[in-house]
Amino acid sequence: MHQKAQSILEVIIAMAIFALIGAAMASLVVGGFNAMRQGGEQTQAEALAQEGIEALRSIHDTSWNEFIYSPAVISISGGQWVLSSGESELIDGKYTRLITIEDVCRDALDEIVGCPGSYTDVNTKRMTVILTWDVRQGVINSVQRVAYLSNWDSVNWVQTDWSGGPGQSIWSDQTRYDSDNENVDYNTAGEIKLDSAADGTWVAAGGDQFIDTTATDFNSGIFNDTVVAGSGEGASIALSDGVVSGTFLSRVFDSSDSSTHWDTTYWTELLLSRTDLTIATRTGNTPTPDETWSSFSSELTKSQSSDISSPDGQYLQYRAILTRDQADFDTPNLADITIIYNSVTTKNLNDFDSISANDLWVIGNSGKVLHYDGSDWSEFVDLGGDELYAIGMVSTSDGWIMGELGIIFHYDGTSWSSVSSPTNKNLNSIFMVSASDGWAVGEDGIIINYDGSDWSEFTDTGDEVWSDVFMVSANDGWIVGDSGRIWHYDGSDWSKFTDTGSTNWQSIYLFTSDDGQVVGNNGDIYKYDGVEWTSVSSPTNKRLKTVQMLASNDSWAIGNSGIILHFIIEGLFKQNGYFISSAFDMGNTSPIQTVEWDQSIPTCSPTCEIKLQIRAAPDSSGSPGIWTDWYGETGADTYFINADGTIIPLELNDNQWIQYRIELIGDNLDTPILQETRINYR
Repeated sequence: MHQKAQSILEVIIAMAIFALIGAAMASLVVGGFNAMRQGGEQTQAEALAQEGIEALRSIHDTSWNEFIYSPAVISISGGQWVLSSGESELIDGKYTRLITIEDVCRDALDEIVGCPGSYTDVNTKRMTVILTWDVRQGVINSVQRVAYLSNWDSVNWVQTDWSGGPGQSIWSDQTRYDSDNENVDYNTAGEIKLDSAADGTWVAAGGDQFIDTTATDFNSGIFNDTVVAGSGEGASIALSDGVVSGTFLSRVFDSSDSSTHWDTTYWTELLLSRTDLTIATRTGNTPTPDETWSSFSSELTKSQSSDISSPDGQYLQYRAILTRDQADFDTPNLADITIIYNSVTTKNLNDFDSISANDLWVIGNSGKVLHYDGSDWSEFVDLGGDELYAIGMVSTSDGWIMGELGIIFHYDGTSWSSVSSPTNKNLNSIFMVSASDGWAVGEDGIIINYDGSDWSEFTDTGDEVWSDVFMVSANDGWIVGDSGRIWHYDGSDWSKFTDTGSTNWQSIYLFTSDDGQVVGNNGDIYKYDGVEWTSVSSPTNKRLKTVQMLASNDSWAIGNSGIILHFIIEGLFKQNGYFISSAFDMGNTSPIQTVEWDQSIPTCSPTCEIKLQIRAAPDSSGSPGIWTDWYGETGADTYFINADGTIIPLELNDNQWIQYRIELIGDNLDTPILQETRINYR
């Protein structure tokens, strides 16, 4: 019995051991199957991750500027890998593939660092492909692949020198470009910048004035799709975002006199390409505009000086209309505006002279003598009905006036009195070299000289009508007259220097022997640089009778209808300019991938900057076909503003010709400088 029980126990133990062995073997089999499955999933995921990297490499070999999406998805189109925007893609119902494309930043030594770094390298991207999948409930596995791709196997169109200037439509001479707006300086090899503003600006002056120039001034007006940009003295009127036109209605100006005569206005405007700004005025005698006010005048367009045609009245209001071709263009800006009223006289003014910037004398028709004390103009004396043509001041107590039929008056510091004359011909101009040396010129070629005691005839040049004489020194003099004649005195004789044409010159002035200005009929103004006389822009078409330079950058001119002009140089450079490159042939249909440039940007107020646009065209028998719009970073009619580099929109791909347009914006006191452009294509 005992032996039988023992045998049964042994059987039970053996069966247990066998069960354990069977379970272990079953577990090993199942585990092997799971391991094989998971290993297959891992291999599949790694292959899909690597496929993503290889697809990105393939896209890199086709077009670098497709790398604009992140996250992104890949697909095949036309037998090629293409990239598009997408959060992720599900593969085989199991694997999720996420592709991210990141900027690469570098330090000053060009080493890769974490962003932001010193700059972003537009020609390098960090590609990351991540595959994730569910191993079992609650357990997720992943595979990651990272690659750095660079835009190394492409070509740069480089321009580093524009000194050849404008006029070349097709790229051949690497120093030339197509065209500009005449506000850029291309004369230095290796750079292009804003042109010098040394010519300055002539503006209307004289009389009382109202000025809008601060945020407080502008905020007192009424806005319709316009806003105040900036603050304080740097404020301006600009268009609101998203509109192509708008108006600004100013505060009402009160002159306190119902008989006020409104004379002229001038303003400072910033106009970039395809923008405009005009001014109109209206007047009345009630504090708030009503039906008794005049209608708005016609649009005034000449910012340097525009005559106000609105009738006399105590109150005036101006309206500014700002426009641009498209809503995403840069806005025009009205930085300030000056309204001049109640000028000293509307009589024709013929000549003036000064002792200092605060002591000026002006003479005119009907014996009028005006004086400026540094702040106001007033009538000093009326010498009667004689026409007064010329004045020359030696000191605060010594001056001369000349006029019709040879009349001469002398000033002794208190009053003006008549003295004898050597001629009965009209004397049009006088210049006093010193208290004992003077010259005067007039009709029928008359030239007279003063020796400290008397005036006597020096020479008669014939039928010339001399309008003005100016002496740089006792041995260096100039006279001007009818039909563009300009003569020079060398210390012994007068002779012809140049003939500028049909203009009747009225006045000449030289601040130094190589810096002068001459004015005449129809508002004509020329400048002298020591070599030649050349034309400059004028804000009026009225006859200018006299010009005087208080400094190289500070001049005054006066003329008919009481016009008083002031020449000032407020800055050293033009405020904005642009140029367009020659058209460049890439050789075949190509992706246009990136743009970057080298620049020098000074510290400016409010800003100095360089902006760039690009357009493209197909080939048409060896010349550009129809051009696209101008493109910037975010599409048509926008700009590239990052000199370190920007990817160019895909819309410009598949063309053969490219062209760029550069805008330079300064602050009058300084200029941005462009040193090189690089447009990358494959």
